[in-house]
Amino acid sequence: MTRLAQRSDGNTYFRRIERGFAHIFAAELGDVLNVVARRLVVASSFPIMCGRLLCRARGVIRGRKAELTLNQLYGGQEKFALVESR
Repeated sequence: MTRLAQRSDGNTYFRRIERGFAHIFAAELGDVLNVVARRLVVASSFPIMCGRLLCRARGVIRGRKAELTLNQLYGGQEKFALVESR
């Protein structure tokens, strides 16, 4: 389930008891109904060489350019990525 969540930009929850699942499903379903973009590609150029890209999304580094691919983006959601320089 964790791999499925990571591949779909979903969230992972760990619960020891059954109570609380209804709240989690309601929140997740609300997010799905609030999708504002699908298959979003964010590309940035930097004045220095890029080393690594640290984020939950799929990313590619090519010299001074970084490209992130997001399966979906929800309204009001923030996404963060860290680009390490060489």
